[in-house]
Amino acid sequence: MKINPILYIPGLAAAIALHSAFNHFLLPPILMTLCIMVFFSLVLAIVFRKSAAHMHEWLELDFDADARLLNQINSGEFADSKIGLFLHDFRDKFDGPVVVDMLCYLRLYTELELRPFLHMTRKDLWQLYVLEDGD
Repeated sequence: MKINPILYIPGLAAAIALHSAFNHFLLPPILMTLCIMVFFSLVLAIVFRKSAAHMHEWLELDFDADARLLNQINSGEFADSKIGLFLHDFRDKFDGPVVVDMLCYLRLYTELELRPFLHMTRKDLWQLYVLEDGD
């Protein structure tokens, strides 16, 4: 994967502008320090909020894909999926027990990946129940 060096120019320009503004004492030092503290606190809050939103979206997509895969494995529709066809191609190259072990590993890995999500969901539902019951 190649990254175009031109993509670095906006970040470099922003860094140069911030550094220049910091080094040119436009305000008295105490006000400048206060402005910097407020500005960077706001920037960090915005960055963390956006990061949390992207993380939440990514986890939901991951959970949905894992739940769909586990449902396909349990219902028998797995053979028609992309991963099922991939394992079917392995059947020509490996012995049957090896392919079965791969399928078992895939199922176990998916179940273990879903476990924290299910635990969080159960915990959130319990907290919601306790809050509603306490009102």
